[in-house]
Amino acid sequence: MRIWLCSPDWKRSAMQPFGQQTHVNVGKREFGVAKTIDFLTVALRACEGLEREGNMFTVHSPWGRLHVSCPRLCPGWWTLECGMDSWAGGVEVQISSPSDPLLVLSGENAGAENIYLQDRGPYDITLMISPWPSRISVQRLRLRRLSQLEAMQKITSGASRFLRKPNRVDILKRIGRRFVAGQALGMRTEVLSPASSGAGVSPAKVHHPTRGAEHAESWSGVRAVLGMGDRLDARARAIVEDVFAASPSLKALYCDAREGDDILIRKPWDAELAKWHDFAGLPVFIREEWWRAGEPAWLQLKRIAATSPDGVGHIPLPLVERPHQRAPVLPFPPLPNLARYPRVSVLLPTKVRLDLLKKCLEGLSTATGYPDVEVVVIDNGSEQKVLLEVLDEARRSLKITTVVDNGDFNFSRLINAGAKAATGEVILILNDDVEPIQPGWLHRIVESVLSTGVGAVGARLLYPDGSIQHAGVALGIGGVCGHLYKGTSREEAERTAEIVYPGSRMAVTGACLAVRRDVFDVVQGFDEQLPVALNDIDFCLRLGAMGYRNIYRGDAVLIHHESQSRGADDISVVSRRRLARETGRFLARWRQVIESDPFSSPALDRQSERGVAHRALQSQA
Repeated sequence: MRIWLCSPDWKRSAMQPFGQQTHVNVGKREFGVAKTIDFLTVALRACEGLEREGNMFTVHSPWGRLHVSCPRLCPGWWTLECGMDSWAGGVEVQISSPSDPLLVLSGENAGAENIYLQDRGPYDITLMISPWPSRISVQRLRLRRLSQLEAMQKITSGASRFLRKPNRVDILKRIGRRFVAGQALGMRTEVLSPASSGAGVSPAKVHHPTRGAEHAESWSGVRAVLGMGDRLDARARAIVEDVFAASPSLKALYCDAREGDDILIRKPWDAELAKWHDFAGLPVFIREEWWRAGEPAWLQLKRIAATSPDGVGHIPLPLVERPHQRAPVLPFPPLPNLARYPRVSVLLPTKVRLDLLKKCLEGLSTATGYPDVEVVVIDNGSEQKVLLEVLDEARRSLKITTVVDNGDFNFSRLINAGAKAATGEVILILNDDVEPIQPGWLHRIVESVLSTGVGAVGARLLYPDGSIQHAGVALGIGGVCGHLYKGTSREEAERTAEIVYPGSRMAVTGACLAVRRDVFDVVQGFDEQLPVALNDIDFCLRLGAMGYRNIYRGDAVLIHHESQSRGADDISVVSRRRLARETGRFLARWRQVIESDPFSSPALDRQSERGVAHRALQSQA
């Protein structure tokens, strides 16, 4: 499997490693712990996407990677040493552990970024040479632990820059919490350029322009459909031909694009989103035998995908350049006409912020409009008198049941307890800091829940200022998962198809998650071994592993007063250590799936939830 060919059958693809991975020999060791990892001593197994001959790396597949399995690293300051004949536009090393799922060192300005590792590991290490197929001569490429003298020199250089920062007290507090929690520390000893540091880089554009004039070119049995003004990258033809040659089942391809100074990142083919919107856009590359003269390219993609589910592929590289295009505001989907209205049991765990619970209940009463709702409030040790007052008022318009659980906070246990008391055909898990704001949102969610083969269904959640808090979960962000498009403004969101319309996701947040009761029971509810973090993602992935599709409903919109009912999850050393334990359990179960999310793109920066293009794409490389 090559990483840019994203099959809808993610269960099959999830069994393959991310990109093309292999093991390497580590270098100098001290008492069984590595002090150097030399990537020029890679011991390659059968590898289709990335090869090394001496000092020459050949990247056959976009975003090809090498993987180092769980080496133990000597504690101390580490740096990346890199020397090449020409800049490859990539070269980064990702280091991960349960407490630090994603640490990144870039090969550009080598030695300017340093990481202090407290733990001996084990760590997972991934190397990327270049996102573009290329042949690159490398003189030096290794991770090396600094000597004590080198470390002191780096610290002195970094301290001089730190003392000039106006917010140094806050930075020291964060450093202290990370150190006590056993997490890694980062230090930059040189001022990097905006392209290499990520500073000043705009979020990747995820909108899709309206259909316009198109023209076709033909070569080697391929018909390329381009927009007026499109200019293909010089490498595009060879890359497209190579993809078609390597994958006979593919009938059509599309790719990313550069629009002025922006990079338009497209997702792999999503049959759910394609029901609502022409999201692939131009250019499109179609095998001649599947080409139909006079039929618009977007219709040809839909026809091919309907005929052959694995027939449409995506190349996550900007193979075309064009002038900047302003995307239109997208029409909001109409309210569905449901054939029936099954009872929905809303599970509401609560404890501290009963004022937020009151807002949530008011929204369920006045801003929902669904005819059959029961509310199961799971009381996890609230102030009884105030809670009773809130519930007595809400009972005037809502059917409410109360479940009392005074144990330590365990979200999974609370949800499972609430589900036992629920009588509805549909279960809706709702945080008490989520506020319904517009009638019809539950109709839209129920429409998807009742669809054949659907597991979990989530909603679009907004911050109080209208920007995006959740538009589905993308795996791999931060080394685990994140809310892609988080922080996108209301104006930009209205022009982004992936935010406005329903689409497929590997997971959705448990802050607002609906599922049929029988499906909930099939997977035996939430895993109580994940009491706080990642239990909702684990639930969705278990549904996916059983063949269910998880759906995000961008047309079901609510406000999420995020973390106001319990507070942020990383404010103390104790919570950070607990998070590391839960993350370790989650990664042990799902690492391979995390590394091959078929509804995301490797062209997105895994260090950001904003939807920023990977910095290796900021130059033409």
